[in-house]
Amino acid sequence: MRIITQETSLATKFAHAIAGKVAELSLLNNQKLIYRYKKNIYSYLSTFACRMHSHTLAKLL
Repeated sequence: MRIITQETSLATKFAHAIAGKVAELSLLNNQKLIYRYKKNIYSYLSTFACRMHSHTLAKLL
C-alpha cells in the first residue's frame, strides 16, 4: 500500500507544479482558456494516477 500512496503523492505534486506554471501564464493570457487547460491537466493526471494504481496492484497480486 505504501507504493501506491507514494505514486499518488508524486502525481499530485506534479499536478500542483504544472498548475502553478499555468497560473503564472494566466496573468499574461485569457483567464478562461487557462482555467480550461488547467482542468484538463488535472483530469489527465488523475487518470494517470489511477492507471498507476492498477498497475501496482497487479504487481502485488
